[in-house]
Amino acid sequence: MADEPQSLGELINMVIDRHGYRSLADMQRQTSIPYQTLWAWQQGLRSVKRPPSPVVLKIFAADYGLPEAMVFRAAGRKYDETGGIDAESQELLHLWQQLTDQDRRTVDRLIRDLIARR
Repeated sequence: MADEPQSLGELINMVIDRHGYRSLADMQRQTSIPYQTLWAWQQGLRSVKRPPSPVVLKIFAADYGLPEAMVFRAAGRKYDETGGIDAESQELLHLWQQLTDQDRRTVDRLIRDLIARR
């Protein structure tokens, strides 16, 4: 599609414009995705070897009311009807979406701490 964003940076800028956010920080307040991640996406600093996970892309799409397929394409990921995630991951996403923003931040910190301990 001609007017579809070709990168996560373009997608971030499109969301900022469409929602009337004054800054990336304003935009971040509407999602549990960390500011640093959104900034890296906007600047084109995401790793080609390790693109954003399907779960994070699905959260981003849901938080801003965007078509998942468009978000996946902007991230350079293939998209199919399941969004490329298994049933267990879909269940986790479903649970995640039921959390408040504050609870999402708490869970995010806990998961990051657990991974850092490895």
